[in-house]
Amino acid sequence: MNDPHRDRYLRLLAVINGWPVQEGLSPVLTRAAAAVRTRVQP
Repeated sequence: MNDPHRDRYLRLLAVINGWPVQEGLSPVLTRAAAAVRTRVQP
């Protein structure tokens, strides 16, 4: 879910296609994954 290559891929895709480059979601996805792990643990 929070693969660091994902942000790089999306940034390069935006540059190639002329889209606006968005800020990476890696920190947000890292926190979300930690929250899910905490919630799932008995």
